[in-house]
Amino acid sequence: MRSVAEPQGTREHKPRQPAFHELAADASVVSNDRRWKSFVLAGDGFRSYSNIRLCPETWRIYQSIPGLITVLLSTFEPGKHLPAHRGPYNGVLRLHLGLIVRESRERLGIRVGNQIYRWREEEVVIFDDAYDHAA
Repeated sequence: MRSVAEPQGTREHKPRQPAFHELAADASVVSNDRRWKSFVLAGDGFRSYSNIRLCPETWRIYQSIPGLITVLLSTFEPGKHLPAHRGPYNGVLRLHLGLIVRESRERLGIRVGNQIYRWREEEVVIFDDAYDHAA
């Protein structure tokens, strides 16, 4: 069942959402502007109970995924590009789910290794963060 009501509801909080590099200092080598925003529900033992209250159904679904460490909603502002980078550890899986894809799909995507995935709403991309990737 398709429901983007919760993610849509977080948009009113967008001006207060931190840029990703403000949450993860090591991310500043990839992005240090405010065009990549994050609405964090949980990460590395931290839980944002105020954000979880805004997205109870999203949180309920993610709770059912074993071994999950980080749950966040990311927003790329128009024109945002992440250069090629790798995560610091092998075996960290990233799951990206397109919730709201506004622009032409041909212009939006993620490259993992030499494979390019184009964002689609409700489509999942899973990859090992240790592989070279750009978005």
